[in-house]
Amino acid sequence: MANNFPIGLFDSGVGGLSIYNEIKKYIPNESTIYIADNLNAPYGKKTESEIIQLSIKNTQKLVDLGCKLIVVACNTATTNAIEVLRKKFNIPIVTLIDTPGAFPGLEAEERGQGEAIARNIYEMMNIKVPIICIVIGEGASGGALGIGVGDKILMLENTWYSVISPESCSSILWRSWDHKEEAAEALKLTAKDMLKNKLIDKIIDEPLGGAHYNPSEAYNSVKENILSFTKKIRSLSKDKMIESRRKKFTKIGNFKG
Repeated sequence: MANNFPIGLFDSGVGGLSIYNEIKKYIPNESTIYIADNLNAPYGKKTESEIIQLSIKNTQKLVDLGCKLIVVACNTATTNAIEVLRKKFNIPIVTLIDTPGAFPGLEAEERGQGEAIARNIYEMMNIKVPIICIVIGEGASGGALGIGVGDKILMLENTWYSVISPESCSSILWRSWDHKEEAAEALKLTAKDMLKNKLIDKIIDEPLGGAHYNPSEAYNSVKENILSFTKKIRSLSKDKMIESRRKKFTKIGNFKG
């Protein structure tokens, strides 16, 4: 259910309108504020310091307007300023994971994609605000793992989460996509498998037929879980929160000498 506080978004231009449109599509009753910083576009040509200052300015404006949720809809701002914004404004982080995986091409590695994913995992381990990660669709490969470090990991009922997609796994092992069903079974990537193996904290039930049949109901379920878990995480001291988050991931898996 919507309240009087809006959802705020900002981008260096109009590119973030694609995210704005998705928000209006699935939660049309929510009021929104969108800042398009066309005066300073594109951010990609500015220094890191300039990008950080512009991001702080935009975020502060949305905070002053009473936004209950702030979406950084600019990739350049996210890459360069998100850590500063988190520390300065002490806002809980929610990541929504829906990606078929990081692009495996040579161009991506030349631009430092692998390092960027590793850096993000490292930084998220140490951020001193609550982090909740929710798989809402496909959760594959480094694209998902790069934003999948949090205090609580949740999955919608009909989603999947894995270090590699079944298609890519089949392609590597059998040199063909023909064995993707076999690969999917071996990967144990469904929400039930993930919960059974203690890799996630909770499965969020979806409406009959899936979340897309009743987006509003699905949205409210996600919202309730975010609020509930955020309250629990905030009851911990920052040092205890970081310690608990690190232990959560370091104890995953079985190690044999």
